[in-house]
Amino acid sequence: MLGSSVNRHLRVIIPILLIITIVISSASVALFTIIKNDNESANPTDNNVSSGSTITPIIPVPVEKKPIPEFESITVAPGKDFYFEGESEETARQQIEKIIETANGDGFDALEITLNYGDKLIYSTAGESNENSLLAYFSIAARRKGLKIIGSVDIAALAQNHIADSGDIKSIAELLSHSALGQYCDTVILQNCYITKEQIPEAEYQASGSKLTYDEYLKERLASAVEEYYFAVAKSKQSMAVGIEINESVLPENAVFDAKYLYDKNIADFFMLYNPYSTETDDISFMTYYESVRETLGVGYSELHCKLAYDKIGGKDKGWEQTDQILSQLKVLDTLGVTGFTLNSYDAYANDKTESRTVVKKYLANLIANDYILRELSVSKPTKTKFTTTEKTVLLMGASDPEFSLKLNGEELERTEFGYFSLDLELNDGLNTFKLEHKGVTQTYKITFDRIVIKEIFPTKTQRLPSRSTLSVSCTALIGSTVTAALGDLKIALTESPIIDGNGIEDAEYSSYSGNFELPLVYDENKTLGKITFTAKSKYGTESKKSENIIVLKEERPVNSDTSSSGVGSGSSGVGSSSSGVGSGSDNAPDGGTAWEKPTGGNYLDINTGYIAEIINYQAEMFDANATRDYSRPTNNYLPKGTVDYCQTSVISTSGGQMRNLRYGKMTYASTSTLNYYYGTLPDHNTVNVASITNTGRHTELILDTLWKAPFYFDLAPQNYPNNKPKERDYTITAATYAYIDITFCYTTLVGGDIAVPADNPIFSKAEWFKNESDYTLRLYLKKVGKFYGWSAEYNEKNQLVFRFLNPAKITAADNSYGYRLDGVKILIDVGHGGSNEGAHGFNKEYPEAVLNLVLAKMLKAELESIGATVYMTREDNETEDNANAKRLQLRELKPDFCISIHRNASNRDDSNQNASGGSSKPQGFISYHFNAYSSDAAKLIYKATEDANLYNKSKWSGTKWHVYYMGRMSDCPVVLTENGFMTNAAEYNDMIKPKFNQKCAVALAQGIVNYFKSIQ
Repeated sequence: MLGSSVNRHLRVIIPILLIITIVISSASVALFTIIKNDNESANPTDNNVSSGSTITPIIPVPVEKKPIPEFESITVAPGKDFYFEGESEETARQQIEKIIETANGDGFDALEITLNYGDKLIYSTAGESNENSLLAYFSIAARRKGLKIIGSVDIAALAQNHIADSGDIKSIAELLSHSALGQYCDTVILQNCYITKEQIPEAEYQASGSKLTYDEYLKERLASAVEEYYFAVAKSKQSMAVGIEINESVLPENAVFDAKYLYDKNIADFFMLYNPYSTETDDISFMTYYESVRETLGVGYSELHCKLAYDKIGGKDKGWEQTDQILSQLKVLDTLGVTGFTLNSYDAYANDKTESRTVVKKYLANLIANDYILRELSVSKPTKTKFTTTEKTVLLMGASDPEFSLKLNGEELERTEFGYFSLDLELNDGLNTFKLEHKGVTQTYKITFDRIVIKEIFPTKTQRLPSRSTLSVSCTALIGSTVTAALGDLKIALTESPIIDGNGIEDAEYSSYSGNFELPLVYDENKTLGKITFTAKSKYGTESKKSENIIVLKEERPVNSDTSSSGVGSGSSGVGSSSSGVGSGSDNAPDGGTAWEKPTGGNYLDINTGYIAEIINYQAEMFDANATRDYSRPTNNYLPKGTVDYCQTSVISTSGGQMRNLRYGKMTYASTSTLNYYYGTLPDHNTVNVASITNTGRHTELILDTLWKAPFYFDLAPQNYPNNKPKERDYTITAATYAYIDITFCYTTLVGGDIAVPADNPIFSKAEWFKNESDYTLRLYLKKVGKFYGWSAEYNEKNQLVFRFLNPAKITAADNSYGYRLDGVKILIDVGHGGSNEGAHGFNKEYPEAVLNLVLAKMLKAELESIGATVYMTREDNETEDNANAKRLQLRELKPDFCISIHRNASNRDDSNQNASGGSSKPQGFISYHFNAYSSDAAKLIYKATEDANLYNKSKWSGTKWHVYYMGRMSDCPVVLTENGFMTNAAEYNDMIKPKFNQKCAVALAQGIVNYFKSIQ
């Protein structure tokens, strides 16, 4: 904020008018003393300034440099804002009181009063008392309100000839040296300090005999005159600062005015620059003009104050049609550190019908918020202004300047403190028009709603089903419709039932319709029944949709029809009839591929029995036994809380801390926060029985009954990691080759239970036991190679071992910019750093990585929620401390379909020296990291979406990479860590503090996430 904010805040606002009682005798001096400058005795042609000579100043020695004033003021002029010819004294008082009340009430700390009324002054210089003068009245009343008075004098208007004429210099200097100026003003600004070549022609210069050039001679004449005026003001009050106004718009042709020449001669304490340009002007903007003048003068920001062209608001010039133009200019001055400004017209300000005056008041009161505000209306949803949709509602989402009203079809739109807004627009059939109005700009959306009768059908894809099985069909259609389904010669009526969401709220527009087809018995060859035709009749019309073909699989003919009248042979081909027995295991890969490798079982250690370790954390990561470094790898095991095994009594020191070997062949952290130790005896073997394999919706659950909570191995195989080297870790994959899950149950000598996998399971095609030398392995075959989405294990309240395998989330096509909706999809956004951990720092201490991560994360959350996703965040403020374990527990409890971590990158070494400390500004670009193989595709798709958006420069630092990031090691779901630009790169940091750039980044990240879910359908 400009000027002395402390003084402004200490100001006491008195809500009554200042009443000044002045007793005026009918014979006394008039209330307003207008003094005409009588200089007729001066000889217009007289010139006593010769080469190298100067006029003797009123004060023979220069005054000391005065403190540069700070002020936030508004310009008041006689004949325009107060004192009009023919008005009464009472009217004049009321005008002045209203001006002072307005300025004080709105938060200004000064008034710039024009002291000229043409060639007259508003104070007496003829020896009369100034107690009743206009200047005195203004000054006394304003100072009682805590307002400073800046007196502006139009020097050119006071001159009979020109301001460098010797006679005019004398008379004007006498006016400026009068005690009234020092008594009633705090600062003086000299306006129109120029001469023209016509006023001092070249012939006059030649006659002077000056050794200076003509141009130098003119500048010296002007400087000598201004110096006289500068010292004249000092005679009135020696401590009063004197400024010179720079206003190029009033300079006539051939004018001589060199502000730098005057400044270099120390005859100006500061300058008041009239800046008529807007921040949006193409050729020269407000900022450019201000900077160019400052650089030309060679002054600091505090020495160059600014006069803002408030009277241009609402004009047709570029930028001025926007009602926030003055606020934009004030923010530029704030950024530059300018300590003084004045609005150029009280009349324009007081009669302003736009919102600009309200915003200026907020600015003066320090009520303007700066962080993360979009000053212009920015609508991120919908992305088009004219389109057709089949959705009943359309999301309107965006941001605008909260200091100005935002109206939707004439009604005020509710927004957050930062100007963000989000609401569903209810659509009527046909064309819907929505108008957003902000800062005088109107944005119109024309949205046509094409109501659909049938929204979804099931099945949609080709179905291959056993003979004489039941096919359940359903569709989502408008409430109250009559819905039928036809398959060949069969036709059924579907039964309507309400659709109720997870919150118990019934859908007000659509119902679910369902029914069953009984499929025929087929012998000899498969039979294609054709496509199912769904037809729905509603009050809005009739609509039909078709599925793909329904194929009935042939049944084997019975050997003896007499012994099986039902026609079903001894070998049923029904789904789920896989044997639960244990065999040697299949060694054939699907589609004729290379034979799968058979499991070998556990790798046991020779450990003395008796000392037992029990996992007491929610899970513990298992590392290679006897290792000297605790390398986390995607091939490591994770054992759940409650798991027990014999362990070494001694510990192993590694680079990561104390570790302890377990008998089953792995080691883990020896910390008592991870393990509990005691002496005892464990069973000499284990038994594992499959209790159930079920699809719970979000997960496939494998529940096992075990004799005791023995450890196990969990392997995703076969997977090649081509970049991994013995002494390095790089588990980047070029392709997902894993086709099954091997769970090896250590110490197990007996297995049982039905391991048949239901045919409709979205992940696994079948399950198979393998008997190893010392244990058993359960192999779960994936339906598609490389299609696996995460897992977790825990013991339930019945002490059963429960494996949860994440099912692929279903998404639906939609008419939006992403092409899909994510209804029902659960996503966790891990917001990097927070609290005392600010992460990397860039070029502005107010915006460290933690702050910028949260900005982007919130925008990404809004984007994902706009297309139906349920989104959680690890933190929603900057005070929450960064706690890795708490975040991992949050992920485990939420069990999301996906987790994305938001970070910003930073260079922590010199680019030319791999081992040097410090940093470099060269690294740039976007990086997506993964840890587990099943997170790789998601990381690639997120990187590709960001790359397609052209937000970052592609470089050797950018791309998709493997990383041992702590959060990424969670096995529950795909986790991708994103590094969104480098804090240490000036260009990228400059972008990442911009809300609009972050919004584009959020859209790109959301698109990458959508693309991932699209890929797993």
